Amino acid sequence: MARAKQLGVRHSGRSLSVPTRAVAHDHPDLAATLQRDLGLSGEWRAVTMVRSAGTSAGQRDVYFIDPAGRRYRSRGEVSRSESAS
Repeated sequence: MARAKQLGVRHSGRSLSVPTRAVAHDHPDLAATLQRDLGLSGEWRAVTMVRSAGTSAGQRDVYFIDPAGRRYRSRGEVSRSESAS
């Protein structure tokens, strides 16, 4: 499968070109909103990753990254993690 990912993926009888790396985009405004709404301290980041392979290629996922580099998939996950600390 990894080899197929490098060369392209067969779908409906035709070959599709699929990038092998995810594309990330920073969103400083979204990170600032998260910090303000949840009362977080430190330098948080919000990053959008574009899925590069599989049937969901092209879909976007937003991740929140804390100052220690841990990645969270949702605001609820950030909130639960902060309340447990």
